[in-house]
Amino acid sequence: MTELDESYHGISYTETYGKKAYIVKARMQLMRDFGVYPAAHSVFLLNLGLETLAVRMKQYCENTMTVAEYLEQSDKVEKVNYLGLKSDENYGLARKYLSGCSGVISFVIKGGKETAIKFMNKLQPASNEVHVSYTNLRITPCK
Repeated sequence: MTELDESYHGISYTETYGKKAYIVKARMQLMRDFGVYPAAHSVFLLNLGLETLAVRMKQYCENTMTVAEYLEQSDKVEKVNYLGLKSDENYGLARKYLSGCSGVISFVIKGGKETAIKFMNKLQPASNEVHVSYTNLRITPCK
C-alpha cells in the first residue's frame, strides 16, 4: 500500500488516495485484472445464488443418487461408478470426507464397445436452460 506499485504506473496508493487507499487499490486492480466491476444487482443475484447453493447441491446429489440406483438395478448396465453407492469402492472414503457426492456418474454398459456406441448414437441431448418450463423438456429413453 505504501510502496510504489510498478504494475500500476508506479503509484503509491496511500500517498495518492490517503484513507481510501485500500478500496481504490482493490477496485483498480480488480478492474484491470478481471474487467469492469459488476453492477450492484448482479452482485445481489450472485450472492443469492451462493446463499441457496447448499440447498441446490443437496437436491442435486439426491437426484444423482436416484439415477445411480436406477442404473445399478438395470440388467443392461454392468457397473456403475458413483461415490454415493454402497457398492462403489470409494464409498467409505466419500462418507468420511464428503458431505455429498456431486452429480458425476459413470457406468459400463453390458455388451462391449459396439453396444456402447449404439447407445451413445441413440442419445438425445437435453438442454436445461434458465427460465424454460420443464413441462416442455422431453427426454426420450434409449431403446
